[in-house]
Amino acid sequence: MFDSGGPGFPLGRVSRRSLLAATGALLLSRRLGEAAAGSVYDHRFGRLPNQSGWGAHWFSPHFDRTFDVHGGRGRLMLPAGLHTTAPNQPIPAFLLDHECPDAHQELQFRVTNPQLRPGLLFRRQDASRYLGVTVEHDHLVLASYIRTRRRILARAPVPRLGVGPHVLRVAVAEGRVTAGVWEHGRRARVQLSEPLSGRASGAPGVLVLPPLDESAGSLDVARYLLSSRGSFRHTAPQTAFAVTGTPIANANSVDLSLRAGADIPATIQFEWSDTVGFRTVQRSAVHTPGPPYTARADINVPANQPLYWRARLVSTRAA
Repeated sequence: MFDSGGPGFPLGRVSRRSLLAATGALLLSRRLGEAAAGSVYDHRFGRLPNQSGWGAHWFSPHFDRTFDVHGGRGRLMLPAGLHTTAPNQPIPAFLLDHECPDAHQELQFRVTNPQLRPGLLFRRQDASRYLGVTVEHDHLVLASYIRTRRRILARAPVPRLGVGPHVLRVAVAEGRVTAGVWEHGRRARVQLSEPLSGRASGAPGVLVLPPLDESAGSLDVARYLLSSRGSFRHTAPQTAFAVTGTPIANANSVDLSLRAGADIPATIQFEWSDTVGFRTVQRSAVHTPGPPYTARADINVPANQPLYWRARLVSTRAA
């Protein structure tokens, strides 16, 4: 639990900032106690063998990055960057099928490069849109992300990040996000507290941004803890894209390529019809693609007839 600093301090000697921090700490401690009574996911990497990926439910859309368990740590490694890389390119690791609107997350970690910007994400809408709190040198940064861009919502000063073990906690409850980071073994604290609009649900997870100097680094995670007062829900796949290829006309028909991509591992089946309501439907075989989770169907349809098509996605990680 967060420590408010101990009892017995005269009010005349406590600054307004200290009172706010103490109040936030007590509120967050109460919220964490409430969350513990609901759903809990406790992932300790020291119990896992060396392997590719972080285990069941974890998914990284950047499949060409090193994302594994080695020596009792979950690793997310970033190579030295290119000058063409977006400065705030997020590298997420989503915890699928643990959707929740309000939750407490805790990350026990270390970085091999103090310029790396590790964090936690929440309220994921799809592979490129979510909120996150990152540790950036000597600040906590709350931001909303969309693809390679972000919008900073709040910042708070914190002690400078080093290469030793640290703990980051982020709690979302009652329309507010609170967060704190500290060296492992030190006193827990709240350093950032900011209101949030709405109660959007979404997958949580881990987030890392590359160093601004484009140097290499690795985020090494010892433990990830998630708790929520409600029940975890499945993550539904979203269509990353749906594209119709260039038609090729024949005597009385047209050859077409239908292409679609999913934002998480999913089976993909194409359906098409000559009516808007899909009253008569033709279907392709079910595709179960590997990364980057895209599929294609080549079809032949009568010429001079309307064509409506869709891609049906079903997660391969949940029932």
